[in-house]
Amino acid sequence: LRHHAGAAPGRTEAREPRVQRAPPACQAQQVPPRLIYDLALPGVEDALGALGRCEGYPAQELTPQRCREYDALVIRSVTRIDDTFAQAVRDSRLRIVATATSGEDHVDVHALAQAGIGFASAKGCNADAVAQWVMWALARLATQRSHEIIRRVGIVGFGHTGRRVARCLQVLGVPVVACDPPLRAALQEGPARAAL
Repeated sequence: LRHHAGAAPGRTEAREPRVQRAPPACQAQQVPPRLIYDLALPGVEDALGALGRCEGYPAQELTPQRCREYDALVIRSVTRIDDTFAQAVRDSRLRIVATATSGEDHVDVHALAQAGIGFASAKGCNADAVAQWVMWALARLATQRSHEIIRRVGIVGFGHTGRRVARCLQVLGVPVVACDPPLRAALQEGPARAAL
């Protein structure tokens, strides 16, 4: 009971006791993810800082022992992720490895999958820029050799970049011949063989 200010003298009003309730288990506070990255990668904290705590280290210090304590690892091509690395981080906190490169030859994706760790790459991220540069180079060549016109262009490698270059050339009416034996072999084994 307490005396209410402004109430008649001698008059009191009942007050309910304060009870603090614990939040339900589903509302328990979550620990923000920890990301470890190659310190030579610019802008990682600006790009990924909202996802969790980011910590950068030189590439040679991105050891399996260190990476076990993080949820995500962001690397460049100088860091090799092989079966030994994948097995060393298996059953750890690490859930995903991401490379800021379009190539993946420095990562054993199968070994990561076997260890239950996801993988992401920047495959195709620079394809538009490279295609634009190729078109600029062809335009420059055509202006330097005004008496010659580009009749046909051969493209060796028909991945993300090669396909973008082909699309630009076809818009200009330039015939394209593509050569990519590994891609052709892969497509002939699968349902998409008509794509090349």
